[in-house]
Amino acid sequence: MEQSSAEPHPRWGLEYRGTDEIAMNPFGIIAHLRYQDVLDILFLTVLTYHLYIWFSGTKALKALVGLLALGVVYTIARSWGLFLTTWVFQIFWQVLVILLIILFQSET
Repeated sequence: MEQSSAEPHPRWGLEYRGTDEIAMNPFGIIAHLRYQDVLDILFLTVLTYHLYIWFSGTKALKALVGLLALGVVYTIARSWGLFLTTWVFQIFWQVLVILLIILFQSET
C-alpha cells in the first residue's frame, strides 16, 4: 500500500489524505482567516443578536428556537448520511414558509 503525502489546503489548513479522508486542523483554519471572514462573522453575530432582541418575549422566539433545533438535526442527519431523514427535512423546508404564515397570522 502506498503512503500518500498529506498536502495542506492553502487557505483552511486541511490535509488531503487520499480521496475519502480529510483531516481538519482548527489552528490552520484560524491561521488562514482573512479580514473578510472576520467581517462576515461579526455581521452574522450582530444580525443574530438583533433578531434575538426583536423576537424576545414573543411566541416567535419559541418558534425560532424550534426551527434552529430542526436545523441542527437536519445538519447532523446530512453529515451522518441519513438519506430518509434528510429527504423528509428537505420536503419540510419547502412548506415551512406556508406553515409560518398560518402559525403567525393575526386573529381578526
